[in-house]
Amino acid sequence: MIFLPIKKAAGLIWVSFIISITLGVLALIISLRADTEGPARVVFPVIVAGSVMMAYFTFRSLQAIKKGLLETAEQLRQQLDQRGEALHTTEKMAALGRLAAGVAHEIRNPLTSIKMRLFSLSREFEEGSPQKEDADVIKEEVEQLEAIVHNFLQYARPAELKLEPSSINEILASVLDLLQHRFRSQEITVRSPQGNGVMVLADRQQMRQVFMNILLNACDAMPDGGDIGITFEPGRKGKKKTVKVRIGNTGAPISPDDAGNIFDPFFSTRDDGTGLGLSIARQIVESHGGEIKLDNPAPGESVCFSVTLPAAS
Repeated sequence: MIFLPIKKAAGLIWVSFIISITLGVLALIISLRADTEGPARVVFPVIVAGSVMMAYFTFRSLQAIKKGLLETAEQLRQQLDQRGEALHTTEKMAALGRLAAGVAHEIRNPLTSIKMRLFSLSREFEEGSPQKEDADVIKEEVEQLEAIVHNFLQYARPAELKLEPSSINEILASVLDLLQHRFRSQEITVRSPQGNGVMVLADRQQMRQVFMNILLNACDAMPDGGDIGITFEPGRKGKKKTVKVRIGNTGAPISPDDAGNIFDPFFSTRDDGTGLGLSIARQIVESHGGEIKLDNPAPGESVCFSVTLPAAS
């Protein structure tokens, strides 16, 4: 399909080409047949030469337009082929995701039954007996399977958002309170702003999960202790005000090769990780109209994640 401006340009060039040829032919005929003397003998050959040159350049312009259109058409064809392949792949992935979500849902029900029966059975074993130890190991593995299934289902079927003005301090405080025991056991120091003045438009429960995932990753990166620093930064996205929450830690740095994949589903640097924690966090934050990314760490930090959310008016 040729756009209208290109059609007009090509038409004008064709008209110039025809006019040039016509002028050249007329000037040539007049110069040959008319009995001219003096300056007239020079004028007509000049008109002929000018017309021929003009015709030549207009012809070259037409060739350039034709070449450009052919190249554009080829590029459009390649783009359409690529988009068709991408759409086909997306449809296959969506169908596979629905199938996997169904399988995960069916797995969750028997896992619940196994866990309940195991709880009843383990009460009959004496503490310290081999049977009790085996039951405890089975219980831990069942809980791990439950966590994997729960995370997968949450990623495949995200919950509906309930946005409301929320204090980011309160959301973080509730998460930090839940993790107090782990912070103490690993000798991790947390520095967080106090007060309730920073308000964002968010789903409190889902944002708790986002910060929980980030802070748990920080704990995993500092098994021998360290520091976690949390700061707030006001900002703007277009005409809307935003709040950036930066969570940095002094744990092991993330390698450049892993940095580009940490938000991908099922990617994990830990042998026992599901690889869905940060993927779910990104899905939740983006559904809020925000952004989560691996940010530049502040002095003294090795890793920093930032979560940008719309501020509450």
